[in-house]
Amino acid sequence: MPKVPKFEWEDALDPESEEYSPTEDELKEDHQAMSLISQEIEYIDDQIERPGVDPYTGEKNIFSVEDPDETWRRLLYLREDVLSKIKDPENASAAEEGISKTEQIVYRQYIPFIESKLHLFAWQNSPLEKNKPRHQIDSREIGIYFGQARSIVGQFELSEEEEIEFTSELDRLEEKFERYQKEPTLYTFEEAEEKLQQEISEIAVNKLFTERTLQSAGALGNEADMAGNLQELEKLLEKAQTLKDIAAGMSDGEIGNSCRARAQSLYSFAERFKVEFESSPELLRMQGQLRDLLQRIKAEETVQKEELDDIEGRLSGIRAGNASADSQEMADRLGRLFETVGKAFKGEPYDEQEERFDIGTEQIDWAWSILGVERYVSDGDIKRAYKKLAIKYHPDRNKSEDTKRKMQQINEAYEFLKKLKGFK
Repeated sequence: MPKVPKFEWEDALDPESEEYSPTEDELKEDHQAMSLISQEIEYIDDQIERPGVDPYTGEKNIFSVEDPDETWRRLLYLREDVLSKIKDPENASAAEEGISKTEQIVYRQYIPFIESKLHLFAWQNSPLEKNKPRHQIDSREIGIYFGQARSIVGQFELSEEEEIEFTSELDRLEEKFERYQKEPTLYTFEEAEEKLQQEISEIAVNKLFTERTLQSAGALGNEADMAGNLQELEKLLEKAQTLKDIAAGMSDGEIGNSCRARAQSLYSFAERFKVEFESSPELLRMQGQLRDLLQRIKAEETVQKEELDDIEGRLSGIRAGNASADSQEMADRLGRLFETVGKAFKGEPYDEQEERFDIGTEQIDWAWSILGVERYVSDGDIKRAYKKLAIKYHPDRNKSEDTKRKMQQINEAYEFLKKLKGFK
């Protein structure tokens, strides 16, 4: 039966029937309602995609992320007050699908929101922070947010992996919250550690290493540049010492030991890099060659045994000579690197995953090592590595005795890299 105008049948027709045809006014109302729903969903999607980011300046505020409850109120308003006004069944179905899709992902907004509140709590409670935030937040308020986030999971049909991924993130944040309560100075330590890691990355990779390599090859010979670079390294050592001082004053034994080890590793790295910077060009060249060989072996490229033999002979010559104490120290480190390259060359088997946890938190690359990624991989690679490990070592799936310890290490490493690299 063909559709007929509604005014001929008044209220006798069901909008779901094939005989129903909306009036122009109803179509106009449908269009307005759908436009409003589309705008609201677009706004919500932007908030989820860029939590804590000013939409006009792009500046990120780690202490301010929109409350998920506000998002739920927006969605509830769309579903109850706007969607009900759409008369055309096809339009109503399309709008409902858009709302449902947004509801299926909006629960994840609790993660960046709670994390922003944890940062605020830790900032205001650290005795080493001079400037305190105006807005105060207490532990009970954060506890309520955790309860809301965990209760929201039961409202959706999530896959097992999605649920584990979300609850693992909440577990990570709860562990972080516990650490901030046990050790109030931890927040200040983490801020200083993050900045120091960034400076080390910039100096070691982007600036000093390149300049020193060129100078070693005779391309540069500017003594003023050399002196300036050494001065930068001295400042780096001073900041590393400040980090050690913060860790030394911590009262919680477990947290303090971990932070002291990490601070010492950064200090030792700065010292070692200073030694490298002042070392002979021959040692620097060997270090570059060994690292290059290791990468080639990992990439399954052809490596000749003669290349290793050549480096071994040169290294033995330096060790047997009258090199300075600093050069001997670097030669010893190159010897350990040579052993690693030799094992990789022979293809000797070892459990990379278990070795990763044995590394602990004493190395400068501790977070990258625990997640099993290289220092300069993408944010997406870090997220995927964390997700894979979180699912593998989640208590619901892994019943081994040290699962909890490994998950704590995984969580701490991941939150450190999130903060360091600035992704959500």
